Formats: sequence, structure tokens, C-alpha cells
Amino acid sequence: MTITVKLGDAKTELSELLPLVEAGQEVVIARGETPVARLSPIAATPGMSAEFTEEQLARRRALIETIISERDARMSATAEEIDEWKKEGRR
Repeated sequence: MTITVKLGDAKTELSELLPLVEAGQEVVIARGETPVARLSPIAATPGMSAEFTEEQLARRRALIETIISERDARMSATAEEIDEWKKEGRR
């Protein structure tokens, strides 16, 4: 069974909605009359399981490596430089 709730109600009633989802119900969150999101139990989502496939894990590892290398390629600053910038901003 699917329950539809408006976004504002979902924000205030999330703690009441989660037990329903855990019990197997699906909750659709709507902005006005337009459905925009779905809460569903992980095990009940078609094609989804709590375990990741090797392919998913490999893609995640590659993404993490990309993020780390992009971050490392950016200019880094020492703690002293950051403190100096803070002091400059206060002058």
C-alpha cells in the first residue's frame, strides 16, 4: 500500500512515517500535487539489496579516488596561512 504525504507533513511526521516504511509500506512525498520522492524499505525496492555488487563497489572506489585526487590537486594552505587570512579579514 502506498501513502502520499505533502512535503511539509513529511518533514514534521518523519518519525511516524519511518515505522510504516519499515513495516513494508511505501510513502510518496509530494510538493503540492506533484510526487517528488519516495520512501520505501530497502529490501522491498526492486533490484536493490543491502549488499553492494562488486561493480558498484568498484565504481564507488573509483569515485572516491577521483574526489581525493581532485582535492589534492587544489591549492592547499597551512594552518599558519589560514590564521593569517583570518587576521587580515579582521583588520
